[in-house]
Amino acid sequence: MRVLLMVLISLQIVIVGCGDEDKDKDPATAKATLRFSEEAALTLANSLGGFALTLKTIQLVNDVNGKDATNIWLFPECTDSAKCVDSETDYYDMIDVEAVNAVLNSEAGDFDLGSGGDAPPDSMTFKYVRFYTCGKSAQKPIKWSGGSVVDGLADSNFCVYDSVEMSPPLTLSDGSNAIIELSYDLTGDRVFLGSEIEAGKTRASDYDTKFTVCSKGSDDIQWCFDVPPISAAVISE
Repeated sequence: MRVLLMVLISLQIVIVGCGDEDKDKDPATAKATLRFSEEAALTLANSLGGFALTLKTIQLVNDVNGKDATNIWLFPECTDSAKCVDSETDYYDMIDVEAVNAVLNSEAGDFDLGSGGDAPPDSMTFKYVRFYTCGKSAQKPIKWSGGSVVDGLADSNFCVYDSVEMSPPLTLSDGSNAIIELSYDLTGDRVFLGSEIEAGKTRASDYDTKFTVCSKGSDDIQWCFDVPPISAAVISE
């Protein structure tokens, strides 16, 4: 009886010891490199003279509206995502792919896939890349030119500019270095006279668009721009 009791006590000690090791395990870390395609997806539209965004944060999330997000890029002058969303940032020329990519990846670094709490994960799966372009500041997120509009700053009531689904989803494990390629189809004639939209209706467009932004031009005529969606694909992980 004494021998059996000693065996059970020894077994319990071994089990507790394994649990402590797992709890103290360092979380897995990974890296994600973002780049916009340098091919025709970013060519100038026939009537589009310029297109720029105020990128603030770029995140990986598993749910399109999820709050549990992993920051993979912050505006270089920001110290955290909350302060970044509340502050003004630079406008990034989305036509100049090389310059945008240099900014996106100059600060790229490893990030934790989980906290150091109980059983930190060895890997995480993400379904979306989420872009923040505005926040509590009065800065307008889009600048564009086309028609007689030279410097159109677009009014908006959105703060998450776009959430792009990755298909298939991206799974990162310890030491992963993923490359996520983004593209922006600006081909075609996306700029049109505002009068082409009837009151209370949307314009029939030949191109995919998430929304339309309008500004008055130098001739005091309203011009509008069909803003195309961003697409994302994981090309390496």
